Amino acid sequence: MTATAKTPAADARRATTASTGKAAGRKSTAKTAQRAPARKRGAAARSRARGGAAPAPKPGYRSAILGGVAVALAAAFHVWTGLQVAELGYERSQWIKINRALETQREEADDELESLLRTDYLEAEAERRLGLLPPAAGQVVDLRAKQLAHTTRRAAR
Repeated sequence: MTATAKTPAADARRATTASTGKAAGRKSTAKTAQRAPARKRGAAARSRARGGAAPAPKPGYRSAILGGVAVALAAAFHVWTGLQVAELGYERSQWIKINRALETQREEADDELESLLRTDYLEAEAERRLGLLPPAAGQVVDLRAKQLAHTTRRAAR
């Protein structure tokens, strides 16, 4: 518990401080009475109280913070785009490898098809797998030639 002075001088000081908001013992002049409220209102109010225009606001912490945030966001975006480019480059190289492998397979399949469609290979496989032999003389009948001969005989009659 704090002890308070119960003297008449202390009571007078407390009363003066409570009514004026100033500590006892200071002189109140017209100049200090005009300036006291302006101090509470800030630099713009002091300037207007003196009759001048409000000063231009100084760039404060907000603009510095906003600028820092903007720079950080730009840096993060730059890093992110760099990572995306690297990832897409890696993916592209994988697709190129796959494409080369598929091209090689296609070329091998084309070569195999070409070798399978050769007539000498087909004859050999027909004999080996199916037991077929080349036709004997007179065994092959050309129907087109037979039909052509038949139509020419009719026209001659």
